[in-house]
Amino acid sequence: MKRMLFVFMLCCLMVLPLVGCGGGEAPSGTNAISMQVVAGRSSVSQSFAFPAGVKSLPEGTAQEKVDKYIQELENAIKLKIWNRMFLNYFAIYSQNPNNEFLIGGDYVDFKQAEYNSRTDKVEFSFNFKSYAAWNYYHPKNPSGEEQDEANSENLFLKIDLSQGDFPFAQETENGRVGEIYAKVISDVQEACFDISELENVKAPSFEYQYVTFHKRIHSNADAAIRDGDYYRHIWTSSKEGLSSGKKVELKTVNANRGWWYLVALGSALAIAGITIGSMFISDKTKKFKIENKKKG
Repeated sequence: MKRMLFVFMLCCLMVLPLVGCGGGEAPSGTNAISMQVVAGRSSVSQSFAFPAGVKSLPEGTAQEKVDKYIQELENAIKLKIWNRMFLNYFAIYSQNPNNEFLIGGDYVDFKQAEYNSRTDKVEFSFNFKSYAAWNYYHPKNPSGEEQDEANSENLFLKIDLSQGDFPFAQETENGRVGEIYAKVISDVQEACFDISELENVKAPSFEYQYVTFHKRIHSNADAAIRDGDYYRHIWTSSKEGLSSGKKVELKTVNANRGWWYLVALGSALAIAGITIGSMFISDKTKKFKIENKKKG
């Protein structure tokens, strides 16, 4: 019981951005704002997708109007969501620079927000191409105690149950995460189109996926699917359902400790992308921009 409480407290203390798997498809819900975490055998990456609703616009809508809308939506998501998550990672790197794990290097590849016409969504991802890179940006031990990194992937921690809030239901001082994300989209839509043009554009639902090849992980997911060598756990909610207290629960048996941390982070780390804004990060951002101008 004490072990379970300790693990749950760790889950609550982790406030870094969410992560998913290299090479994985973007989250699938047609009209859902989605987060997908995929733990591969040697890499981890996280993907986000935001429905644009272009395919729901009336036939005959001027292409120039649509193109402007897509550009405005991409820019809004970059500025209000992607940039804040990026700054969180940049702050971690700035505190302990390591050229091996430089953002944009061989092991850390961040994809910028971009509209995908096939899925009708604006998508982006954070990809860590080795577990060493993942561990660098997501320290396993928040208490600061040293760990034997050489043996970290072979250590096992028996977890009976881990539980956290549905990511989009997490509350910030500005509202729930899902509501904030949805407002970014609706604000751009209302600025670019008349009300009559948005009649068939539905309010987004919310979807969180955790994908792993570890078959001993069981969950309370709304759907659990075998996808080739992987197991896909999917939680969904409507906007109204965000206030229902929905939980993400995972049961594990002899789970590798590294896998558990991925699960915990997957449900606990969405908030930082919105709440981050410390003076440290602000100063680092200014320096980052100045350095970029010099290089340009």
